[in-house]
Amino acid sequence: MVMHKNALFIRNRNGNYYFVGGVPSDMKSYYSSDRISFSLKNKSYISALR
Repeated sequence: MVMHKNALFIRNRNGNYYFVGGVPSDMKSYYSSDRISFSLKNKSYISALR
């Protein structure tokens, strides 16, 4: 599988793709974690890139 430069924030977990990124410093007071992650509801790498 070829990884693309713009795919730095896309991760595969158990066959599903997720966006994983850091919380901006000005928004950290609203979140309990320094990292945010949500499902892209997709099992295709090409569709996840879109």
